[in-house]
Amino acid sequence: MNAESSLPSPAPACSVSVIITTHNRRDDLRACLLSLPWREIEEAEAEVLVYDDGSTDGTAAMTTAEFSGARLLVEANRGLCAARNQAVDNARGLLLLIIDDDVIVQEGWIAAMLANDDGRTILGGRTLDMDSDRVQGVPTRFTFIGKRLPCRPEKASVGT
Repeated sequence: MNAESSLPSPAPACSVSVIITTHNRRDDLRACLLSLPWREIEEAEAEVLVYDDGSTDGTAAMTTAEFSGARLLVEANRGLCAARNQAVDNARGLLLLIIDDDVIVQEGWIAAMLANDDGRTILGGRTLDMDSDRVQGVPTRFTFIGKRLPCRPEKASVGT
């Protein structure tokens, strides 16, 4: 059941929507939400939208109880792609930052995303393994026609 199902899709009302979809990964989601730079989010007039795709492990209750700054949508389990699409439809931000529920972000992440958004490409930043800090992915820009373009680390949208 969608907590906001009776509402029409909202018009853009903030600078950034951080979108996190989840399904039965309450502890990973908690760590992800704890890592978010909440002061930065508030200063950027951004929103955090958590889309719970039918979890049965208490994810929705945990999110509501521990993260009052997050907007929660709850639906029946429809799968990751459908969940992300539904979350995007309900996002209020002009810039959409979509992260997985097991991501740990670093301070300065929102500001870096805003500074490097060119409105024409999708940004993919440096990705580190949580346990070893080994680089899993390098900064990349994706065009809307499917090309991958390497970019300098200072242009990264996530990570360092």
